[in-house]
Amino acid sequence: MPKDPQHRSRSLRTSSASPSRSLQNGTSRRVRGPYKRRTTAWQKVNAITTFMFKEYRWTVKDFIRYFVTAEADDYKRSIQSRKKILRQAVIEQAEVLDCFEDTQDISIPGMVSLQRIQVEMQQLQDNKGYFGQFNVTHPPEDMDLTQAVQELQKIAPTLWMTIYTLMTPTRKDYERHKEPFEHRAVYICAMLCYSRANINSTFLPKLLGLYLYGSGVKRRCLSVLSGYGVCPSYHTLANDMQRLSDIAKESLFQASFFSTDADHTKGEAA
Repeated sequence: MPKDPQHRSRSLRTSSASPSRSLQNGTSRRVRGPYKRRTTAWQKVNAITTFMFKEYRWTVKDFIRYFVTAEADDYKRSIQSRKKILRQAVIEQAEVLDCFEDTQDISIPGMVSLQRIQVEMQQLQDNKGYFGQFNVTHPPEDMDLTQAVQELQKIAPTLWMTIYTLMTPTRKDYERHKEPFEHRAVYICAMLCYSRANINSTFLPKLLGLYLYGSGVKRRCLSVLSGYGVCPSYHTLANDMQRLSDIAKESLFQASFFSTDADHTKGEAA
């Protein structure tokens, strides 16, 4: 028996409307892609780097370079936005940032580790040399800044290269005598160490202060230099100079006493 035409039209309308209702209700089944096994982080890294090299002959170095230099086809991924993405990816991840801790080639702008410099300054202090503590009871008999330069270059190469690079002349064709600038770099580093540890890193600042004090520089001038971190305070220098004077008197007395005693023994033997 033929179906009622009106019933047939209602069924067609219902079937044609059902997909839209199912989409609105969110009951449609999502088409899934092929099944992928769970992979480790290294497997993903290896797959991506292998794909880049096989398809485009690109290394990681090439990818990073062109990621921040290649012109984009649309305005949404400009060079500036990609630079910002890369910068955030490096700075905001401690594991990535740690890769640059041992970088000592600071000819590349920005490649200076402050943590590394602080470690080197502590090593200079512990070395008990020209950047250690000044011992009043054993003052240096001779002063050679060339040895201070060698100590700085050996123990704190990052700090040395940072200061020396900052002192590079602006004129590229200018050739300067390096020794005075090396000595200036030594004292700049000594002031940094002294500002960081004003008890255990006093050798060069106190040596300079005692020299100025002994040369008759006035108290006000020494106070100004002390405020700038060039040397210790006037009272510290005065106390140390008095101790040095007492030690020198005692040494002179001992030398004269033993000399007199030796002459007396010699006379009795004769």
